[in-house]
Amino acid sequence: DALQIQLDYVTKPYRDSQLSTWLYGKGSGVLRKQGIARIVSAPGTEPHASYLQRNGFVKVGDRYERTLPH
Repeated sequence: DALQIQLDYVTKPYRDSQLSTWLYGKGSGVLRKQGIARIVSAPGTEPHASYLQRNGFVKVGDRYERTLPH
């Protein structure tokens, strides 16, 4: 029931495309239909951990998780 993100990087021209806004909002239904209830990511660096926290992820052990809305 989890989607593991292996790589979380966007090149400069696409950084403001608001993909995360869609993914964690309206687009979450696409993942929910596939049985995915949460997104999981292991931070590689402190800036990445901060980014995940700013985007609603919660630290669970050595990774961060975000539950998708219904």
